[in-house]
Amino acid sequence: NKGNIDESFRVCFDCNFEDQMTWKEVNSLSLQLRYAYAMNRKSPMPLHVHVTGVKRDCDTRKHLEKIDGFPDRWAGRAYHVHEESLEDVFGSALSNVVMSKDEDVKQVDDDASKSEGKEDGTHNDNSQQSQPKLRPNHQLVYLTGDSENTLTTLDNNTTYIIGGIVDRNRLKRAAIERAEAIGSNSTLPIKTARLPLNEHFDFNGSTRVLTCNHVFEILLKYRENGYKDWGSAVMSVLPDRKDIHEKEEKKEESKKEEGDKNQ
Repeated sequence: NKGNIDESFRVCFDCNFEDQMTWKEVNSLSLQLRYAYAMNRKSPMPLHVHVTGVKRDCDTRKHLEKIDGFPDRWAGRAYHVHEESLEDVFGSALSNVVMSKDEDVKQVDDDASKSEGKEDGTHNDNSQQSQPKLRPNHQLVYLTGDSENTLTTLDNNTTYIIGGIVDRNRLKRAAIERAEAIGSNSTLPIKTARLPLNEHFDFNGSTRVLTCNHVFEILLKYRENGYKDWGSAVMSVLPDRKDIHEKEEKKEESKKEEGDKNQ
């Protein structure tokens, strides 16, 4: 059931770059996280979102703490903010997934998870509060324009990671280097991929750099569109970039798919 939030893919914002950003950039990142929260809250098909590496004393958290309802109300709406790093949050979650003898999936329970809150996030913000409940063979895909791999669709047993970076022109290759470092220093099943922008659009000199909330919204819209129409998802998010045009062959493919669906 693609409409079930617990059966869908997840998104993670990796806030591991704060020490490389200016105060102004950190403020911008906090705004982007707020925009993504609002978009997810309004969506008819919301996702579980995890924001990792937001430590107690970091500037990102100081900005977010000014918002009424942060973090408990956010967690109650499937937008989970973690002090721990991406590696710790998902490493722990993946280690707690086991397959029983009769092939049924179950989550390993322990006293801490029982006492400190379930994934609905109605309890105090802490390390166990909203640990992802993952299925076996869950994958992690770090989204970066520097990847040689291109997304063709989205997989519902995958968490798609968006690097919490504001100035991607200044911090070139920061996301892919982060993903490669995780892959070499941990056992997490992490890969990289980029959105299929070049395959679907002519940019005519317009920038391909997207904000964190734009990337998130494209993933969300693609899901809302039935996992079929990248063109519509991107154009609905970037309507003001007048230099961007969907390639004609992709428009025809989308029309054909829509016609087949209506028959």
